[in-house]
Amino acid sequence: MSQITLRNIDPELLKKIKEMAQKENTSMDKLITRILKQAVQSGKKKAIPGQNRYDDLDELFGVWSDEEAKTFEEALKLQRKVDEELWS
Repeated sequence: MSQITLRNIDPELLKKIKEMAQKENTSMDKLITRILKQAVQSGKKKAIPGQNRYDDLDELFGVWSDEEAKTFEEALKLQRKVDEELWS
């Protein structure tokens, strides 16, 4: 495999990369490689009308405990109940 040396990395960017790597329990090399792959691959994808892909909530994925998820699901049950009087 080849190597790339990055110079003049902004200190704030470096800090964020280190934090992300630590949060994902991976090395900075693996994280940066994944980010580069995603950036290159995203340029190859053709947009499908009505099928936009958003990633602005990705950092929230998997952060709830099982108890928090269960509580949320219970709260949703009330919203999923159909009021028969409104639909008759």
